[in-house]
Amino acid sequence: MRRKDTDRKIGYANYFTILAFEIRSITMKKLQSTHYFWICLLSLCTVASLLGACKKDDEEEEEFGAMSAVVDNIPWRSKADSAIIYNGNIYIRGIAGNGEKLEFFLKADVEDNYILDDSMNYAQFTKPQFKKYPYTTLIKGKEGRGFFTVTDIDTAHKVISGVFEMSAYTLRDGSMINITNGVFTNMRYLGSPEVNKNNKLNCKIGDTLNYTGFAVAGTKGAGQLLIGGIDKNGHAVQIYIPDTLSAGVTSPISLTGPSRASFTYYQSTDAWRGKSGQVKVISHNKSTKIIEGNFNFTAQSTNTSDTTLVTGGFFHIEY
Repeated sequence: MRRKDTDRKIGYANYFTILAFEIRSITMKKLQSTHYFWICLLSLCTVASLLGACKKDDEEEEEFGAMSAVVDNIPWRSKADSAIIYNGNIYIRGIAGNGEKLEFFLKADVEDNYILDDSMNYAQFTKPQFKKYPYTTLIKGKEGRGFFTVTDIDTAHKVISGVFEMSAYTLRDGSMINITNGVFTNMRYLGSPEVNKNNKLNCKIGDTLNYTGFAVAGTKGAGQLLIGGIDKNGHAVQIYIPDTLSAGVTSPISLTGPSRASFTYYQSTDAWRGKSGQVKVISHNKSTKIIEGNFNFTAQSTNTSDTTLVTGGFFHIEY
């Protein structure tokens, strides 16, 4: 069954910066960071792929296939979906109207049957009230298992189809969840990004890391400009600013806006979000869609109360 993709752009605006990531055999301690980096990975492909789509706001939205399943004997259906096939990896995500999220992470990129367990290919189901404790097949010593079969990858139309079943556990209380009759048909997927080589994103993180974006992209949507990049070591930086900012205007950075910023170290178990700081626009040509600016901010760890400074920030972006 197919429906209008009314949520795709809004949902994709929450992702940013995804380019270099390989799934590894990981512990539960690294589950959060691995998942975060997949979301980061989703983003640069997303941003680059949407550069053209966001410029066609007046055109009719494309249709795509939703994900459905039975979760503990209760029918479940996604409202917003995302998929990536990139660099030997597949990522599939569905979010229901109540915020429940079902995700699959595969070290694969071809049609085949894959076993879900605690190694290279895994899955997780997250309830919104327990975001830190998803049901996952990654918990070692538990019998959380399942399968994920990619039945079709249509490279011409960039859609993917498949079926799945799984059982998974949560560390919150050790309970198990069963997911059966899973299916998705003709779900749109994103592939390798095409990144503008003239884009720049540089800054200094802490006292030692001189960050230079290797793959940098920007896009406009939902009243914001989203700027993000990854360096050659896999560290990611992202900046969100109002799209109305003009040359000479300074916008405060905070956890809630109007401008926001964050970074993550490659394979870290933590993410760092800007609690204070500013972005100053040097120039903004809305006709050519090129913006330059400086930024600095104090970032706070999402896991601890530690802070670090991000200084000397500069970006040059065609969005």
